[in-house]
Amino acid sequence: MQAGDSGSCCCGGGSMMLLSVLLVSFRIGFAVGQPMEVAQQGDGRSTVTLATPMDGSMRFPLFPTDYETLANRSTRVSVLQALHTFEQVKLLPFGEAIMRVTETELNNISSYFVPQWKWGAASAFPAAPIVILGSSVTGGSGAGESTDPNERAAGTADLSRGYSIRQSWGRHFVDFLNQHLVHHHHGVAKNVSIFYKSAAGPSYFSMCTESFIPPDTRIVLVEAPSRMISSLGIKSDLTRIASAVRRVAPNAVVVFVEWPSLQHEAELATLPNLMQLDAAAMELKVDTLRVDHVIRAIASHCTHGSDDPTYSKKASSHKDLGPRLGKLNREFPCYHQLYANRAKDAVHPNPWGHQLLGALAARHVARALVAASTATTVATTAAGLAAVEQHKDPPSPSAPSNGQLEICYLSAPTLPLNMSASHGNWNLVDEGQNGIKKLGYLSRQIGDVLALDLLQDFPRKYTSSNCGFLGVTLYYLLSTSTPDQGAFKLTCDGCRCEELSTARQELVNPFPLIETNANLISIYSGNNISITAQTQFLAYYSNTSTCTLHVTHIPSGSSLPKLKRMQHTQQRSRIRIDWLFIAPMPPSSLAFYPKQKPYTRTAKLVRYANSSGCRM
Repeated sequence: MQAGDSGSCCCGGGSMMLLSVLLVSFRIGFAVGQPMEVAQQGDGRSTVTLATPMDGSMRFPLFPTDYETLANRSTRVSVLQALHTFEQVKLLPFGEAIMRVTETELNNISSYFVPQWKWGAASAFPAAPIVILGSSVTGGSGAGESTDPNERAAGTADLSRGYSIRQSWGRHFVDFLNQHLVHHHHGVAKNVSIFYKSAAGPSYFSMCTESFIPPDTRIVLVEAPSRMISSLGIKSDLTRIASAVRRVAPNAVVVFVEWPSLQHEAELATLPNLMQLDAAAMELKVDTLRVDHVIRAIASHCTHGSDDPTYSKKASSHKDLGPRLGKLNREFPCYHQLYANRAKDAVHPNPWGHQLLGALAARHVARALVAASTATTVATTAAGLAAVEQHKDPPSPSAPSNGQLEICYLSAPTLPLNMSASHGNWNLVDEGQNGIKKLGYLSRQIGDVLALDLLQDFPRKYTSSNCGFLGVTLYYLLSTSTPDQGAFKLTCDGCRCEELSTARQELVNPFPLIETNANLISIYSGNNISITAQTQFLAYYSNTSTCTLHVTHIPSGSSLPKLKRMQHTQQRSRIRIDWLFIAPMPPSSLAFYPKQKPYTRTAKLVRYANSSGCRM
């Protein structure tokens, strides 16, 4: 549904009608609901408490398989905007360790920071869309492994075809959510859309967010893989996506979903990235789902995989597993049995991991929706909806356009190439695997120049003015595992480009020298990553119709101190440029720098523009 459609949840002249709908919806929910309580905690979280049935069973079991699910067929599921044909997904056999996880342990993974009125609105409008955004985990990486128990026990299962959107966690989320809702006398989800971009962080979806999220969206689940974001950049990345969602769908609940990596299994509870995730979510009033908590609970109940259907007898000894997996099997039994390719893939869940993640996400959402569907939430929900037009998120220096024009080149073939200004051999390549595309322009020769026309697709009403600032975000391959990764330098012709000054500039938004060999970057060194990273900067144009960005391939280590640079030599070099995002910078964001960061290079450029008579 697009902006202006009658089904939008946004307030306006129809506030009284909306309130009437809410009253009817909550009266129905209250009539059939169970006793519940929503309490606000001192740390900003809302604790959702629902009465336990008399027989002591969970009101929200992890796998609600005994519930009627015929209504599931009325849910419209789309993947990358293509309709997904419904197929009932079967529950896989799980080991005793998972089935012994307690209700308290399950509840501990959920933090409810979202204002109560938003969950109330989400409960009142079951036909409004639910959107899932994520990376390769959301795309179903690892979900396509064979689940045949005989093949897995013998160690002969084909693990090469890992992707399966039909068995992905988002698909399981739909099934389990509907089962919970039907059991609690709620309407099933009518519209669920799944979008994913492999090797991309959540901030990818902050660009042209309208392409993914309709304005009447009620719930947005964001896969927030903290492994792909440095602890320094996690707050800015999550702020960017949360702000973008709220600009497009102001009533939507946002939930950050974190699937943990095996690389730091021993320190999961204290990882700086996960602590930053919780802190950012609390400040942004966004829910979090920390799956690492429940996986550690599973490990505490485990008996070294003997009861686990994913267990391979061929890899039964610590010696056969190898040093890293042998250590996992000793210290975290069953933990690694949820990861792809028998835990050789430390990032992606296998079919059991996907089903577990989908079940946990469905349980988080179902608990909140059922708790919100009572008469006690009518006042807060109605008041929240009525105030939505007056509520504005505080401006962020890195926020793109606040509703202004956005130009998104979300695939390499669409990049605005200036062929006459480009030099060398740049080849359009697809370095994806298992049918997942990873398109980019690849250079293998130092000195190659890729020229991008930043004003090519801007309407003349923007470029015909005397001057202006553009926020430019360039995406590129950053890897510790890809051999011969090089570096590149950014320069501009016809306009002036400058860094967008932030704390730890060289790590968060490097400019003008960008290193793509992640082994030389302290925050990534020692990790096995291959991601599409980004750098954001400013472009100032004045009395010109051209603004060309030059990407020049330079040797890896060019940004290192001279002594270290001399020690770092490489015979071959490669860089890959993937996407580009451009938007006019709003005056409120520009004004931030001279006032709050007056000595930065960004502030100096803004003052220069003002002194030149540029008025924006």
